[in-house]
Amino acid sequence: MTDYGADYLCFQTSRSRLRKWVRSFYITHAIRHCRGPTIDVGCGPGEILRRLPAGSVGLEVNPDAIRHCLAMGLQAEPFAGGDDGFLLHQMDGRNMHSLLCAHVLEHLPDPRAAAIAMLTAGTRLGLDSLVFIVPGRVGFRSDPTHRHFVDAAMFRSLQTEASGNYTLAALGYFPGNARWIGDVFIYHELMAVFHRRPR
Repeated sequence: MTDYGADYLCFQTSRSRLRKWVRSFYITHAIRHCRGPTIDVGCGPGEILRRLPAGSVGLEVNPDAIRHCLAMGLQAEPFAGGDDGFLLHQMDGRNMHSLLCAHVLEHLPDPRAAAIAMLTAGTRLGLDSLVFIVPGRVGFRSDPTHRHFVDAAMFRSLQTEASGNYTLAALGYFPGNARWIGDVFIYHELMAVFHRRPR
C-alpha cells in the first residue's frame, strides 16, 4: 500500500461495520462547516462526498476511487493537484461555496504551500469557507503514505502570513479538544476552518 491505486481504495473501504458507524460521527463533524456546493479535495471513496450538499464535487488522484464514486452516483473528477499547484483551476466558472480538504495535506511534499494555494484559489472562486483536517501524531504514523506531519502552528501561520481574504475562524481537535490525545489515540484529528472576511 505505497501508492493510491486499487490497494489503497481497498484499505479505505474495508472498514468493519463498527468502524463505519464510528466514522459517521467524524464525518458529521467534518461537514458541519460546509455550506452549499462543496469541493471535496481528495474525496477518496466518497464517504464524505455523499453527505455533502447537492452540487458538491469530489477531486481525487486515485482513478479506482473515482470509478467507485461514479458508480455510487457521486460527482468525482480526476485531480492532479501538483500540476496546477493546488490552485484548482478546473473549478473555475462553477458556483461552489466551500472547500473541504480532509486527510490530504499530510500526504503532500509541501502541505503549507498546498494550503496557501487552496486559500488563494478560494479567493478566486469566491468560496465562503475552507476546512482542513489532518491526523494527530499517532494517526500520522499509522499510514505509510503520510509524508509530513501538520500541526496547529502551521494553520496559525497561514492566518498571520498567507490567508489573504480569509480569517482562521476555528482551530480544534476531535474527539476531545486537546492536542495530547493525538499522541495516544490513533483516530484523533485537527480541524482548521477559514472563513472569508466580510467585505
